[in-house]
Amino acid sequence: MSRPPSRGRRLWLAALVCLGASGWARAAAGSRVAERRWIERSARLADAARHHAAAADFHRDVEAHRDKLRQIVRSESGKTAQPVIRLHRTMILVNALLHAAAECQQGGRLVCPADLMRQLDGQIAEAFAQLDAIEKASR
Repeated sequence: MSRPPSRGRRLWLAALVCLGASGWARAAAGSRVAERRWIERSARLADAARHHAAAADFHRDVEAHRDKLRQIVRSESGKTAQPVIRLHRTMILVNALLHAAAECQQGGRLVCPADLMRQLDGQIAEAFAQLDAIEKASR
């Protein structure tokens, strides 16, 4: 017949479980790092468009950025939470607006209409807000 675990051993096991659970929560909150980096890069691309970046370089950067978005969306498991799906849809819309910005060129430089830039800034802000809400809910 075995003895029940000592009080010290029970406390040690409880501490391990708590540390493991908080580590899992941090991992879940940190799992959106790729999305955050993608949105931050989108903001930098929008800023480059606003400052009349070279059209060829911008187009190349937007294509690479689109490929990264594909990787992010495809990496999700089959059961993705609704807030994450909404975030990805917003990111896809940002991507479409960046592609539209890449087409606004004169003399090899970007010259985007103010309305397009407002839409792009608004969608990027919306993506940041959605991501912040997802990360806050996972804490």
